[in-house]
Amino acid sequence: MPLRLIHLSDIHFQGYGTGWDEDEDQRRELLTDLANTCGPQPEVGGIIVGGDIAFSARPGEYTTARTWLDQVCSVCKVDGSKVWTVPGNHDVDREVISRSRIAREFRSAVRGCPVQGIDQELKDRLSKDPAGEAVMAPFANYNQFAGDFGCGTTALQPHWFDPTLTCDGQPVRLTGINSALVSDSGDSKTIAEHKLVAGSWQCKLPREPGLIHVAVGHHPPEWPRDWAVVEPYLKRAHLVLFGHEHRFAAQQGPNGSTVYVFAGAVGPERLGGATNDEYLPSWAIVTLSCDGDSLVIEVDPHVWHRSRTRFGSHPDGVQAFKIRLELASAPDDQVALDEPPEEFKPISASPLTASGNAQMTSEPDEDPAQRRRLGVRFMSLPPTRRLEIARQLGVIEEPEDLSLPTPKLYETLLTRIRTRNLITELEKELERA
Repeated sequence: MPLRLIHLSDIHFQGYGTGWDEDEDQRRELLTDLANTCGPQPEVGGIIVGGDIAFSARPGEYTTARTWLDQVCSVCKVDGSKVWTVPGNHDVDREVISRSRIAREFRSAVRGCPVQGIDQELKDRLSKDPAGEAVMAPFANYNQFAGDFGCGTTALQPHWFDPTLTCDGQPVRLTGINSALVSDSGDSKTIAEHKLVAGSWQCKLPREPGLIHVAVGHHPPEWPRDWAVVEPYLKRAHLVLFGHEHRFAAQQGPNGSTVYVFAGAVGPERLGGATNDEYLPSWAIVTLSCDGDSLVIEVDPHVWHRSRTRFGSHPDGVQAFKIRLELASAPDDQVALDEPPEEFKPISASPLTASGNAQMTSEPDEDPAQRRRLGVRFMSLPPTRRLEIARQLGVIEEPEDLSLPTPKLYETLLTRIRTRNLITELEKELERA
C-alpha cells in the first residue's frame, strides 16, 4: 500500500487566555479541507508536524496544540501513534535562555567557532559534557508535548528515528532533526554569526538496501551555517521535509536525487493573504509509492484562499517526482558494522519496536505499528502512572534512571520492556489505566 503523509508546519499556537484566538477559524477550515481531500476512508499513514508548534514555547500553547492535533487525528481516522514532530525556533523558550548563562554561552560558542569546528563543539558541549543536558532546558516545554509521541530531544540524542512505517512493502525510516539547537532572538539566515546549526551526526542516515528514508527538519538549507557539511548526509534521504519560511515549494535535485518539500505555514493568515504571498498559509499531502525499482513521490499542496475564506488547491497543483531505489538484498558476506558510539545514536520514537538492523532479543516484532501505539498510549499517561507501571514491571532502576532526561528515561524503560518480553504485561497495565 502507498504511504500517505500529512505535512503540517508552523502552526504557531499562542496563549489565548487574554485575547482572541484569531486563527481558530482557519484551523477549523483546514480540518474541513483535510476531510474533503482525504475522503471518508483517508488511509493516512502519518502526520508530520515540522516545528513551530507553539509561538513562545509556553505550556498552555502545547495544550492547545495537542487538542487540535487530536482533531486532525480524528479526521484522518488515526490515533496519536501516527504523529511525529520536530522542534522549530518558536519551540525554544527564550525566557529560559535569558535566565541561563549556560544556554547563552553554548549559543555563543557554537555560533562563534569555524564551520569545520561545529561538530566538535557540539560534541564537547552536548554528548561529552556531564552537564550538557542543562543546555537543552529551553526545550523542556516542547519535550513535554513531543514526548507523548516519542519525539523528544536531549543533549546526548537530539534527534530521533522511527522504523514502523512501510510503503508498498518496503521499510520506511523517519528521522527527526533538531535544527533549533542554538536558536534564540538573534536567528538570521544572512548574518553568519547568527545562523543556526544542525551537526552532521543528526543527519548520518544509515545505508540499507531497500530502505526508504524520510527526514524531517524545521529549517531549510539557507538557515544552518553548516549546511555544506550536513547536506551530503541528507542526500541519503529520498525525501526531506522542511518548514519555517511560510512558503510552499517542492523540488528535486539533479538526476532523480533527493526531493525537498517546504511546507509553508498553517498560520497565521493575518501575516499574508495575497496570491503567491510568502506567508500564504498552506499544508500538503505527500504520497509515496513504489513503481518497480523506483520510488514515486507525489505532493498535493493546499493553500488558503483569502477571497473564498477557505483552503483549496495550490496554483502550482500536484507535483510528482521519481527516485530510483536500490532494492537488492545485501550480500550474504557483507561485513556487519559495529554499533555506532552512544553520541551518534538517535532516540527511538518507537522503543517497543527494534530498529531494522538491531539484534532481536525479545519476541518477534510482528506488528511494529501496534507496538508504537502501545508506546504512545504509555507516554500519554500522567508521569506518576508511567513510573508506577515501570516499577510494577520491574524495569526501573533507582536512582540511576531517574537522573536521565525525560525523553531518554522513557525510551530506556520501553526498550527494557521490549527486550525482557514484557509487552503483554504492559498491554494489561494500559488496559487498567
